Amino acid sequence: MIDAYLRSEHHLGHSDCTVQARSYLLRRWERHTGGRLIEATKEDVLAFLDDDVSLRTRYWRISNLSAFYQWAIIEEHTDVDPTARVKRPKLPRRKPRPASRDVYRQAYEAGDKRMRAMLALGALAGLRCKEIAGLHVDDIDFEAGTLRVETGKGGHQRVVPIPDALVGALKAWVPPDGWVFPSSKNGSHMTPASVSNVINAHFRGLGFPTTAHQLRHLYGTTACEMTDIETAQELMGHADIGTTRGYVAVSPEKKEKIRGIRYS
Repeated sequence: MIDAYLRSEHHLGHSDCTVQARSYLLRRWERHTGGRLIEATKEDVLAFLDDDVSLRTRYWRISNLSAFYQWAIIEEHTDVDPTARVKRPKLPRRKPRPASRDVYRQAYEAGDKRMRAMLALGALAGLRCKEIAGLHVDDIDFEAGTLRVETGKGGHQRVVPIPDALVGALKAWVPPDGWVFPSSKNGSHMTPASVSNVINAHFRGLGFPTTAHQLRHLYGTTACEMTDIETAQELMGHADIGTTRGYVAVSPEKKEKIRGIRYS
């Protein structure tokens, strides 16, 4: 039954990463219930959640188990969703964590050509580590000044302008053809985890506790300051503008502008 559900998830266009995460969860759930997927109860769900995990992890587990059982009900494998009466935790609003502009500049100056290209793609184009890893030369159009980004979520794409500050970093590194960041092992491209690890290690080596994903927060904050949150949402490839708000930090300078408010 789990295999059939995962196949349906693939057919719906969910990414391999998403399907693998759901597979891992459901296999753990199957072991937890002793294979009693159909007979599982609310008490089984509560016991499955009763370990030391974050609120977001609890919420994610309940949501994914619920999605599985809603599919099972539609497919007439069962009539009961054991998660139906399990309350999902209230999640605190995500706080933006943009990398410092000064930290970015220092990391960029200290990097080699490959590192500069990675850093710039995160901070100046808002690419996720997965999108940096999977970038192909054919996705870059210097003449039009755009990047075509495969989001990996439902096969969607977005087109992002290449800022002038990013052009030099790309031209200094991008090969004539193939993957922009090829793997040294299998002829494919680097994995998202590898991209994240090398960027994070670069920051740590300079004494900064900054992460690769914080570059995307920096991009979202800057994009919103230069345009508006709706444009930032489109540039970042978010389906929900609420997600974008979790990336955008409001600068103290922008808040200070309220001192000029008047109605006459």
